[in-house]
Amino acid sequence: GCVAAISTSSVITGLAKGKTLEQAMKMGKKEIVQALGSLPAIKLHCSLLAADALAEAIYDYLLKNKKDIPFVLKEKHKRIEKERKIVEKRHNDLLK
Repeated sequence: GCVAAISTSSVITGLAKGKTLEQAMKMGKKEIVQALGSLPAIKLHCSLLAADALAEAIYDYLLKNKKDIPFVLKEKHKRIEKERKIVEKRHNDLLK
């Protein structure tokens, strides 16, 4: 990935360490950008991708361990899945 994607992923990993799952679920792009100091406007989507990746990791953990998944996390997962399908369709259309 690009420097911004790597940086935001690294930052959210660091921010999540030592947090409970509940605390980590509340983290988002705002915390990532603040921890980085700034991020060019054109790269702000990288912070959302990193926050979504953390949410999906937590969702996957809870699902695999048969634990309750909070409503907010279920809704976030639905949004991420919907967006993923749109991106995959666009990608496949470009390959045609």
